[in-house]
Amino acid sequence: MRIGESLYLLGLLLGAFWMFSAQGFSFKTFRGMTTVIVTLLIVLMFWTVRSELGNGFSEVLYATFRLEWLFRAYALLYVIPVAVALGTALGSFAGSTQHWRLSVGLLLLVCAGFAPATVDRLLVFVLAMVCFSVGAAPPMEQTKATA
Repeated sequence: MRIGESLYLLGLLLGAFWMFSAQGFSFKTFRGMTTVIVTLLIVLMFWTVRSELGNGFSEVLYATFRLEWLFRAYALLYVIPVAVALGTALGSFAGSTQHWRLSVGLLLLVCAGFAPATVDRLLVFVLAMVCFSVGAAPPMEQTKATA
């Protein structure tokens, strides 16, 4: 269970960094600045929820993402990969259609959570993988038919 959970979190980070490399990420662009601002806002939001809920934050985190390895002692460690993935996905909507597909795939992967136990979360996970595969495919070249 711990290996799978670690791989899920690593997958969120790798998906975000893959989108950085696919976009030619730069802090000077609107997309790059939006990504950083959204990521920081998500971290701030998680921090505020943690301070308001206290020990209840770990239960909310488990119910949302089904992450349980370190959720009692170090619940805020889960915020980093989730915030980076969400910030990257939301910030990448300013890109091309291919970036939108990757963004939707990353958002769906975060929404599915780790080890989807219900059918609806499993379908969201499968849809995330489909969006990733379609977004990662190179664009098709159009050929002109000569008559």
